Amino acid sequence: MTKKNKDPTSTLTMRLRALADIRRRFKELKRVVIRWVLSYLNRKLLVNAEDFEYQYQDMSIDEFQEWLNRQIELIILENRGEWLTKYTRDTFKRGIMKTKSEIQSILTKSGFYNDITSSLVSDTLGTSSSFVSPLLSEAPLSNPIYLSRANLLETRVFTQLKGVTETMSSQMSTILSDGLLKGKNPRAVARELAERVDKIGITRANLIARTEMINAHNTGSILEASVSQETSGIEIKMRWLTALDGRERPTHRARHKKIYDRVEASNLIGEPNCRCSVTAFAPALAKYYD
Repeated sequence: MTKKNKDPTSTLTMRLRALADIRRRFKELKRVVIRWVLSYLNRKLLVNAEDFEYQYQDMSIDEFQEWLNRQIELIILENRGEWLTKYTRDTFKRGIMKTKSEIQSILTKSGFYNDITSSLVSDTLGTSSSFVSPLLSEAPLSNPIYLSRANLLETRVFTQLKGVTETMSSQMSTILSDGLLKGKNPRAVARELAERVDKIGITRANLIARTEMINAHNTGSILEASVSQETSGIEIKMRWLTALDGRERPTHRARHKKIYDRVEASNLIGEPNCRCSVTAFAPALAKYYD
């Protein structure tokens, strides 16, 4: 099994970086929550070491919720989650650049590459067709068509991330309230709160990152195929490449190397944890593909 088959979008390294950032951010949130629980909850021994009577020290459940939301805003949602949405933007750019390079390559190989496609590269990227470090170029997003789509993708990720934190915050307030009412050991309360950060925060944020980064890459590929078709005049469809590593869905395995029009491809991408890729395919030049 080749690396390309396992990671057809070639974004694994970037996805791992995003997951590491998620762990770091939510780990910091856990740290401040545990510190708050152990520092601010007053307790008085009643019967044994497991029974506690809590006093609020001027801190109500509502005030805890406000405090927690401030921490979430500072640690997780700062700058509209730019620390996470930047990965979506970068994979979107990679999808554009990869597809542009693939289209140029096949047009050159077939002899179709001409002054029209050369103009396409200059106008769209603001650079030459030689592509010096193309995956690091900021040029694709200077085009309003691409920038608008990138902004939509980032907003989608932030909205989902915010939804995760709202669910997590609500469950944590319930856990704290239950701990106070039942006289639980503060350390037990802290463990339960930390568990919510792991099981709701980290788990769901990881799902968002994995899903949306691949979706952004494929969205960029489809958009670039559309722009290239309009400029070159040659029909461009999308070829589905499945991540073949034994963990793929049977339905996705069945799609491997099948050809779809761009609307069909757009409707197929974006399933949770999907790692498949869609690449440009010009039916008129089919004999030039490997």
